[in-house]
Amino acid sequence: MVPVEEFGVDNRSGDGLISYCRRCHKVSDNISNQKQERHPITGKRKSAWKHRFAKSLGGIQGTIGWQYLLNKAEKEWVKEVTEISDKDVTTAPRHKSEFGQSTPMTKRETTVVEGEQVPEGWVYVVYNPDVPSVLKIGKTFPDGIPSIMSSARRFGRAELADKFWFDEAYKAEQAIHTVLSDCNLRALGYSDCGVELFKCNLDDVKGAIEIEANNIK
Repeated sequence: MVPVEEFGVDNRSGDGLISYCRRCHKVSDNISNQKQERHPITGKRKSAWKHRFAKSLGGIQGTIGWQYLLNKAEKEWVKEVTEISDKDVTTAPRHKSEFGQSTPMTKRETTVVEGEQVPEGWVYVVYNPDVPSVLKIGKTFPDGIPSIMSSARRFGRAELADKFWFDEAYKAEQAIHTVLSDCNLRALGYSDCGVELFKCNLDDVKGAIEIEANNIK
């Protein structure tokens, strides 16, 4: 038997306790979260998105009008997700930041590093398992993959889908970005994201490499 201390309080029940222990509730919540639909761009759970939308309209959870606002949020969710999947692409392949050139917060002395620049390296494909339809396609030096993964995981889950070796990694990255320009999130109308994000799959990336095979060896 599970100790009584493991059950939360519910004044509406006969014994004054909730029907599930805390551990069972945690497992149930995890299963529920995995099954919930997520936003195709942000990865935010549908229920959390709807609650936030309802609150933005002035709603207060538990009040009489709360369910009405949730129903309104449901319609807005369907509208937004549909627009994302149906949006046409009309923007150029490369996109500048709307914030302009970045400026350091403190003055620094420039250090000139003597040595040969290394053009070869990897073109990598990284994605968040919670949003598998969005890929980050970038480039890095020969030993740079661990650093890339460490940086990506600072902001959430990240997995390496694949990596491709090129003698001219920068040229290869640019060529792949150009071929996949229609899939770029900036081209799809999203300004609050990096220029290396594409709504496509790994086969699309491999197809872009095949198209530009003679130019990106």
